[in-house]
Amino acid sequence: MTIPPPDAFTSGVGASPPPPLRPERGASRPDVGHDYPSGPPPRAGRGLPRVLTVSLDTSLVRKPGDPVLGDTVARHVDYARNLGSLHVIVKTGKRGPDGGSIPERIDLAPGLVVHPTRSVNRYAFIADAIRIGISVGRREGIDVVSAQDPFATGIAALAIARVLRRPLNVQVHFDFAGDPFWRRERLEHRLFFPFARWIVRQAQTVRVGTTRERKIYSGWGIDPKQIMVAPVAVDLDRFTDVAPNHGFRSWVDGTGGDALVLTMCRLVPSKDLSTLLRAASQVIAVRPRTRFIVVGGGPLRQRLESEARALGIGDAVKFAGVIDGTEAPSAMASADIYALTSWYEGTSLVTLEAGASGVPVVSTDVAGTDDTIINGVTGMVVPVGDDHAFATALIGLLDDPVQRVAVGEAARRHVRAHFGRADAVTALTDLWTQTAIPHRPWLKSASPFPGGPEVPSGGLTGPDWLYVANARFPSEKAQSYQIAQMVDAFATEGVAVELVHPDRANLDDIREEDPRWFYELRGPLRRHAVRVLDAVKLVTIDQPILNRPPWPGLAFAVQALTFAIGASRHARRSRAKVIYGRDWPILWALSRAGAGRPVVWEAHDLPERDRSRSWLRRVLPRFDGIVAITAGVREALIEMGADPDRVVVAPDAVAWERFAIETPAVDARRTLGLPVSGKMVVYAGHLYPWKGSHVLARAGQFVPEDVTIYIVGGTPADVTSFRTYVQTEELRQVRVVGHVPPTQVPAWLRAADVVVLPNSAQSVIGSRYTSPLKLYEYLASGRPIVASDVPAIREVLTDGETGILVAPDDPAALAGGIVTLLADPVRADRIGTAGREWVRSRTWDARARQIRTFVDAVARR
Repeated sequence: MTIPPPDAFTSGVGASPPPPLRPERGASRPDVGHDYPSGPPPRAGRGLPRVLTVSLDTSLVRKPGDPVLGDTVARHVDYARNLGSLHVIVKTGKRGPDGGSIPERIDLAPGLVVHPTRSVNRYAFIADAIRIGISVGRREGIDVVSAQDPFATGIAALAIARVLRRPLNVQVHFDFAGDPFWRRERLEHRLFFPFARWIVRQAQTVRVGTTRERKIYSGWGIDPKQIMVAPVAVDLDRFTDVAPNHGFRSWVDGTGGDALVLTMCRLVPSKDLSTLLRAASQVIAVRPRTRFIVVGGGPLRQRLESEARALGIGDAVKFAGVIDGTEAPSAMASADIYALTSWYEGTSLVTLEAGASGVPVVSTDVAGTDDTIINGVTGMVVPVGDDHAFATALIGLLDDPVQRVAVGEAARRHVRAHFGRADAVTALTDLWTQTAIPHRPWLKSASPFPGGPEVPSGGLTGPDWLYVANARFPSEKAQSYQIAQMVDAFATEGVAVELVHPDRANLDDIREEDPRWFYELRGPLRRHAVRVLDAVKLVTIDQPILNRPPWPGLAFAVQALTFAIGASRHARRSRAKVIYGRDWPILWALSRAGAGRPVVWEAHDLPERDRSRSWLRRVLPRFDGIVAITAGVREALIEMGADPDRVVVAPDAVAWERFAIETPAVDARRTLGLPVSGKMVVYAGHLYPWKGSHVLARAGQFVPEDVTIYIVGGTPADVTSFRTYVQTEELRQVRVVGHVPPTQVPAWLRAADVVVLPNSAQSVIGSRYTSPLKLYEYLASGRPIVASDVPAIREVLTDGETGILVAPDDPAALAGGIVTLLADPVRADRIGTAGREWVRSRTWDARARQIRTFVDAVARR
């Protein structure tokens, strides 16, 4: 992510507005807080918006004239000095913590007014906030209403905005939308989620803290131009040139330690400190002099202390309790590494504070890390809940002091370049200005919101083709990835395509993903989700007792039938000139609704049952053209009676720019948090039986001890089953990674010494029909390949030149091919280079060009 500099938000009308007015620091201020002397009045007037916000932050309820203000108050003073006025409604009780009464209005600074709700209980807050907001809005002439979150404050702010007829801005400070852990945490979270989603969609603008959240909300149908990434302003100067905490370092030295890993957080379930303790036990087993300090309080402290003792690391882990805010900079300065193991976060302010302190961070893959950490450069990012990966990343930094210092310094530069206080303040106040402009055109204009590609808000013009696919979209499966790449490539070749797919249940971590970002597409994606009877969900999720024959097959038939009906209706309404797809029964149904339009089938496999093959043989004449994924598929179709002139072979392809990277293996491993030493073999793909992944796992028994085999990919159920298999068979040199986002696959391939494709010859799909996507990606990565010697792979690889082919379904033979390449780096490099050169022209764009030419030809017949 790139956070724009302040001048990216300068006015587009008249003279540029002055820079944000930042308060001067008092000479006698303590380490935390701000001292604001009387200064120039706020820039009030017709050119600046008057903003009303609804907040839960009681730290804003301060005595007027108090010279020592916390970070939250300081931030709001900065906001107010860039606005006409800022009114903040804050949830409070009748009395403050000291027992004194709370006033109805607090003038904290020029232009900054706090309105406590003084509610009798938590349930009265919303009604009190609405009442106060309407009164203040009418009296002060408010231009914009803003909510701190899409929950209680969002309800109140939406009601106020509707009554006042003013635009609504909603702020989101953590990744409630994209992280399944938050929803699982409490029943009330699951109940709140759909309502919060509805509130976000009502807003005219949305402020998020991370680019990941922006992608999610774009996928909700919100125009990306309405969403701004604006992290919370942090006073980074507090963390510069600070002396270490003497007590912390004394404890480390006194217990014989030589390195300190620090964590500062509330001790609550969402911080997943159990993963930290498990990782700590693995680190201490390798580096006994490493020490861990956990700063913070919470309900889990006693349980976590017991866990540490049970793991045998009680003497190496210190629970320091809550510390004063003034001590946070010195605590951070004491650390060699900062650790964050949360299930979910927004912009994690503590990672910014660590960066400002020059301390490298090892973090789980939560939303904020996309922006605050450049993986492998300013810190390390590992999967959520993976204690082994977390420990590996910690050990890598602890064992390499030079690298650790370099990462810390890179983090310091990154944080200071992109997360300065002035930039963050200006970003939010300009967002409020932009929100008000459609209703108050005389306000000073801010620049368009930053981040992300421009997407036409009114949609695209009518499509040239309908691409019909009975597949979950997006999904972890290769077919959805291939479909997305082809739709994108067709657009590059001048074919406007609308993807038609079923609206089906999806995995929690994929459901809200925007496909444009998930698949790294180059342009907008037009798609139509058909409502279906998702009987597959019924038998696999809702009623798992039915997940055995014949119910899954019947469930899929019901789902496919309802999709065919819905897709046919959509096709009748569409003006698309061509109907294209991968599912021949669905295309047969659509051929009846095609109204004379060409119907083209992209054939990836053929049915094995006689009854299904007989049906396919009868409907083949319905298809004006067939795109076969391999020569084997084409031959089988011709044997079934297809016209050879109407069948073309178009194998899969590769996104060359993504996979033809030059990252050295050592750097790729560091990026992924993997050990930099030892030999590494990688398989990337699904774990279906015909893929041969079990054969590769058994091959681990025949390779040297310094070789580790990484299995990357698979559905959640298959990954669980495969891990059980590996443990039962005691395959100690095999690591089952599971599904990773498509964006990580290039790094996994570059991290490998050898990549493997162990297709089984016992299945016609694996031996004749498949055109493995991963094979083309392997080739583009430049890594040497060991693969099964089956016809489908021989169509692509030349034995000894672009890969090594071995007997299929033979673990010893597969291990022999791996060992051969590992023992001869020169030959391995030659094979990898030759493979990369061969695949250079086999891109998705080239495939789309070939298919378009073919479809144009059959359409003219």
